[in-house]
Amino acid sequence: MNRLKIVVCVKPVKKSLIYDNDDSGLDINPYDLKALTSALALKQYGFSIICLSMGAMASESVLRRCIAMGADEAVLLSDERFAGSDTFATSYVLSMGIGKIGAFDYLFCGEKAIDGETGQTSVGLAARLNISYFTNVRMVKTAEDKLLVSYNDQRGMVVMHLESPAMLVFRDCITDEPPVSLLALKKAKKQSIIVYNADDLNCDSRQCGQEGSKTKVIDVIGYSKERQGEVIDGSICEKAEKLLKIIS
Repeated sequence: MNRLKIVVCVKPVKKSLIYDNDDSGLDINPYDLKALTSALALKQYGFSIICLSMGAMASESVLRRCIAMGADEAVLLSDERFAGSDTFATSYVLSMGIGKIGAFDYLFCGEKAIDGETGQTSVGLAARLNISYFTNVRMVKTAEDKLLVSYNDQRGMVVMHLESPAMLVFRDCITDEPPVSLLALKKAKKQSIIVYNADDLNCDSRQCGQEGSKTKVIDVIGYSKERQGEVIDGSICEKAEKLLKIIS
């Protein structure tokens, strides 16, 4: 098999959203981690892996972690003009970043980010790139010179050969990163992260950041609903009968 290229979109998120009582910085979005580990499993078959992220310069630490896990390269899209981007503007910036990277065979994404939960960026990106995409992906493996992908749709589980270029959107998430050796971490620290700003990508500033965003936050209202508990007394049979009435 020729050396094929997989681009994996990785979003850095606050560790406090993944691990309780850990606010020490950024980590890989768990859904994107699933996409990354799925891509890394294909390296032995001749695939090269490029991780792509949009964020502040602090996101470099997350991309170096991706390299330590086995990614070949990492690209960070970072510019103050990208700040405040919604899913629409983010998909635009990412599409420009992929255009800068050049030709690719497959694009791997997580279903959503735990700090947004919209699930819109990946399909928006596929639309901008004008490539086919498959959501609810469960598994991917090689078959001759193509990928064999398993995903869910209205018919149930579908297994098919995948033509390139195409996007795979992975449904599951994982929080346990693959073990990384100290040597791999040291090598990752020495490897340069490619950083592109808006000018490097020839971005239209009117499509970036808050100006390019279609959604606007008008107000934020705190809301909490108080729940009232009910104690069910009686024998086991009486409790079961009362519980059945509540459920039905």
